[in-house]
Amino acid sequence: MELENQIEHELRERAQQLLAENVVDLIIGYGRGTLPNRVTPVFIRKPQDANMLVWNNHCQLNLVSYLQRMQSSSKIGIVVKGCDARSLVGLIKEKQISRDRLHIIGIVCDGILDTRATGEPPIPYASCQHCEVNVPPLYDILIGSPDEIKPKKPSELDAELAAFEALSPAERWKALEQEFSRCIRCYACRNACPLCYCEECFVDQTQPKWISEGTHPSDIMIYHLVRALHSAGRCGECGACERACPMGIKLRLLTQKVSRDVAELFQDKPGIDLERPPALHTFSTDDDNSTFL
Repeated sequence: MELENQIEHELRERAQQLLAENVVDLIIGYGRGTLPNRVTPVFIRKPQDANMLVWNNHCQLNLVSYLQRMQSSSKIGIVVKGCDARSLVGLIKEKQISRDRLHIIGIVCDGILDTRATGEPPIPYASCQHCEVNVPPLYDILIGSPDEIKPKKPSELDAELAAFEALSPAERWKALEQEFSRCIRCYACRNACPLCYCEECFVDQTQPKWISEGTHPSDIMIYHLVRALHSAGRCGECGACERACPMGIKLRLLTQKVSRDVAELFQDKPGIDLERPPALHTFSTDDDNSTFL
């Protein structure tokens, strides 16, 4: 708690300074929510409002999602955790936002507590339990000390993913069908993802019409498989999709499988190096093309 208070104090001071000196026109950060253990996005334009900013282990939102909705020429300051910054690196590389417009306030993060979990002690979200990027890979200001981060233990997801990979193709398909059978196609996962920025998603297209409305199992599987493939080599592993799901579907089991395959095939971890092209945007004559006709 003492560390959180120190980070929050420095965050407010830095934000106030940035606004007072007109370095930024707006700061996107976290504010206190109306319910216990909840935070809400805040958009601050005046130095005196910097005290609205908070930092604690409930700051789960990936604020990078809001940048897509702000196409003005104003300079924006944004508070990011390590995983959020990976999403931001992806958007910059894909030319969805200009680096020059941003002043990135990085926070050293030791994990966000899962508000849906019961029991004591509270546990971090699944995406935090195995996180290896506690320090944002891209920032203008860094708040917090990496020395305060506790070593991560293997998460339940590691064991689940290993068990999934050990299954035969038919068994994997059956496992995915069972997991996604709870999907109600609300698209909360898509809407929460900062890298799902298409103006028209393939599920909404009518010419051509890729899948039908409703919750037929085949349409549900097509949606999730295509979304996972669209995130291949791009996913920052923030877990926003899984946290947004009202049905508690383990969406990251599939996205992590795809991410692991990309890491093994291309030796790339998305969202780390701003200068490195995205894995699936590159071509080498040494690539294994055995799967192509």
